[in-house]
Amino acid sequence: MYALLVEALAHAGKAGLAMFAMRGKEYLTAVRSENGLLELHTMHFADEVRDPRTEVGDLPEKVKLSPKEVETAEQLIGMLAVDWDPGQWHDTYEEQVKKLVQDKLAGREIAVSTGPAPQATNVVDLMDALRRSLEGARKGESAGETEKKPPARARRSPKPAAGTKSTSAKAITGKKTAAKRASAAGKRQLSQLTKAELYQRAADLDIPHRSTMSRDQLQQALESTARPRAAS
Repeated sequence: MYALLVEALAHAGKAGLAMFAMRGKEYLTAVRSENGLLELHTMHFADEVRDPRTEVGDLPEKVKLSPKEVETAEQLIGMLAVDWDPGQWHDTYEEQVKKLVQDKLAGREIAVSTGPAPQATNVVDLMDALRRSLEGARKGESAGETEKKPPARARRSPKPAAGTKSTSAKAITGKKTAAKRASAAGKRQLSQLTKAELYQRAADLDIPHRSTMSRDQLQQALESTARPRAAS
């Protein structure tokens, strides 16, 4: 009987209606055939359905958009589109709660962070905001293509002229300059990561109290870890 109902509903392309009670409440449901099984979907009764524009008085009104605005927004969506990978998404809140419980059980100090204060966006010109977002996405793609290119061969340093010697002071200065450039590049790279990605790097480096840090605090902690020590 069950297999017959599954096949009949699937062939007819229809769903059955049913009522059932659970936890002291009666539910209206739809019974559908899906993947060889019967699926039960709870629905709302007629008196439970609300019109959002009637219930909420300050909903945004429908505005007239120009074709150029819609085209620019679609280009931005297309440039930001990625293949869906469920494995890249996880419950960071649950991870932080588990880490907090482990820290409490181990008697470790727990730092409480309120996070950075929200900043007002105050977007006035929609087209200007879309153009800036589109340019930022294009720059991000250009940076990714540059990173994929193989590094150019290092040029040989010219031999010092006769009678001149390179001092150790010049060598130390050169190392400090290179370290500053590397540090600046590292900051730019970290600033482009999401909080989840920064948290993963902090976990790989075993940075303490990372579960209670805001995004900016995670970036600062990673920058401090990557900062080269001063030459003695």
